[in-house]
Amino acid sequence: MPRTWRPWHASEGSSGRGASLGCPSGTFVRGAVPRPQLPLLGREGSARLVGAITRAPLQYPGAPVVAMCPSVPVLLATLLVAAPAAGSPLGCRDQSGAAVDWYVLYKLPVIHDTGAPFVSDGVGFLHFSAASTGERWTLSDVPINDSLSAAGRTLEPLYQHTVNKSLIYAFYNDEHPDGPTSFTKGHTKGVVAFDGDQGFWLVHSVPHFPPPPGQRYGYPHTGHHFGQSFLCVTLSSDQLETVARQLLFNEPYLYATQLAPVLKARYPLMARVVAGEEALPIALVQCAPAHHRRQACP
Repeated sequence: MPRTWRPWHASEGSSGRGASLGCPSGTFVRGAVPRPQLPLLGREGSARLVGAITRAPLQYPGAPVVAMCPSVPVLLATLLVAAPAAGSPLGCRDQSGAAVDWYVLYKLPVIHDTGAPFVSDGVGFLHFSAASTGERWTLSDVPINDSLSAAGRTLEPLYQHTVNKSLIYAFYNDEHPDGPTSFTKGHTKGVVAFDGDQGFWLVHSVPHFPPPPGQRYGYPHTGHHFGQSFLCVTLSSDQLETVARQLLFNEPYLYATQLAPVLKARYPLMARVVAGEEALPIALVQCAPAHHRRQACP
């Protein structure tokens, strides 16, 4: 029988300011979801960790609850009109450093007595990418706070001693790495970076992450205890304005930006994002959705 999966809710073990990619509240999705492959665990440890990740019937006292977000496959299906990942310094990088079209990471919550490396310290994570085989998740052999993790490898070009001045980037997080928290800007976190030909959009749930350019890659202690999620998509430069349009609606709380003046005319919406401008004009909704309609839609 297929399992009914439901999204993460803040009341089930987040910091109260979100630990998911934003599954719609109340959404239920039916379907078989592959269980993570955990090659470094003993049988009992694997069962416990898989139970925590997939909300399997097996539970154990004191275990944080992590729910698989059913919207991730849907989100991937809608975003992955991706450019070829090879041949560009910017783009999603997997655990081996290879360029990939996309990846998803689940940073596991602190789970004690699993025998899994890094999980009891709150820095263990699962990864799955366009290059993965067997349609299964894999437990990382490096922690999320290591620069050799997929997130660290992806962001590495932005932490080089001399950042290319022709790069386009925007770091945003409603909880800035240096402390300030916004309650008026969008509740959204991520990094957009392009080199004029290709780039990536890394959407995540981690407060105070990542450090801005000019520093070294790191992962905050405030992101250890609870589960966190990451989605990276490699995109061609002609998709940057689509991303920028979404960011204008989101009104992100920016903390590091760069856009070369010569590229402002080419990417006018991204120029508005970098300038900290807010939402585009939105047409008023004239009728309700079909399932709750009170007046006829044209």
